[in-house]
Amino acid sequence: MDLLAILDTETTGLTPADGVCLEVAVVRYSLRCRSVLDAQSWIILGPSENPAEPINHIPASLLKYGTPKGEVWDGVDLLLMGCDAALAHNADFDRQWIPEGTVTGLPWIDTCHGCDWPKQSKPGSSLISLALEHGLGVIDPHRALSDCLLLARLLTRCAELGHDVEAILARGLRPVAVFQALVSYEEREAAKAAGFHWEAGEKRWLRKMAIEDAVALPFRTRRIGE
Repeated sequence: MDLLAILDTETTGLTPADGVCLEVAVVRYSLRCRSVLDAQSWIILGPSENPAEPINHIPASLLKYGTPKGEVWDGVDLLLMGCDAALAHNADFDRQWIPEGTVTGLPWIDTCHGCDWPKQSKPGSSLISLALEHGLGVIDPHRALSDCLLLARLLTRCAELGHDVEAILARGLRPVAVFQALVSYEEREAAKAAGFHWEAGEKRWLRKMAIEDAVALPFRTRRIGE
């Protein structure tokens, strides 16, 4: 594994059922050379409003200058030719916005829920938290291209610190699932420390993680959907 395609999207909602994709970026990164090869981002021609502007900082007035979505996804496909894997921080979120038939045949690596980073304080950390924990400055967060470049810098930084980045990413290829921590109220801090988050509506602790890692936790879990 050498040439990686780092992808990120910015959207108006959490799912395609309640939003649209406004921006997508791709950064191609060489593991062996510890370097970015090239980078490109697109604003997608779309709606005249962006209710998520406070989060993604994409002005609604910019959207009228965007590229038609068919041309955007053709461009993404072209960039990914010859890549060995696609990377995204919380890959399931980004993958849902990619049209069927685009980015086919590549394994996906989830750098949020599948990888163990050398200096991360807890599993499932945000990209910004990971960057800061590894001594990287953060500028212009929550735009697709800047987030892709930040993830590329994190890969380089881990290599500079002497870590086997390919081994870190290989762990991200493992199957993942959502697990519920079967803990009492008194044990809640153990679940929190293990990266589980509290879902208030269902009153349960949940975490997406590699299936094989669940058995190593110091408390019982239940795989959601079983």
